[in-house]
Amino acid sequence: MRFTLLHPLFEMLAGMSVKTSYLSPTIWLSTVLARNARPVWKPLAPKRFAWSIGATMICICLVFFHPEKFAGAVNTLVGSALLPTTEQYMPRALPLVMVWLCLGFMWLEAILGFCVGCKIHGLLARVGIFKEECEACNNLDFTQK
Repeated sequence: MRFTLLHPLFEMLAGMSVKTSYLSPTIWLSTVLARNARPVWKPLAPKRFAWSIGATMICICLVFFHPEKFAGAVNTLVGSALLPTTEQYMPRALPLVMVWLCLGFMWLEAILGFCVGCKIHGLLARVGIFKEECEACNNLDFTQK
């Protein structure tokens, strides 16, 4: 169970930076598989935001599956028994919802070419929360890929 969550977390965190992306086995494999295809470059900021959403979802699932370790670390940092270490303090449906949500996001990106994280990034850039705008994010036509 631990490896199945830590590997995607490592992949997302390694892929967020150009300097650490060479550490990702998935990027190496996709480079080999797509060596004869012409690359299609996408803006990095929205993808980095989408990977941050995925990494956050994985971290929430890690906390759910290892509540005693997380509670022990938080209680040590705070210096008091803030979280219980003997019982599950997160809702039981949380990992199931997170897994299906993550699978849905991945399916939309892989099959339909629709990146939910990129669309959210574009909306937040338009509102002014993100200062870094990109031309691809400014196209908020949801009927296009």
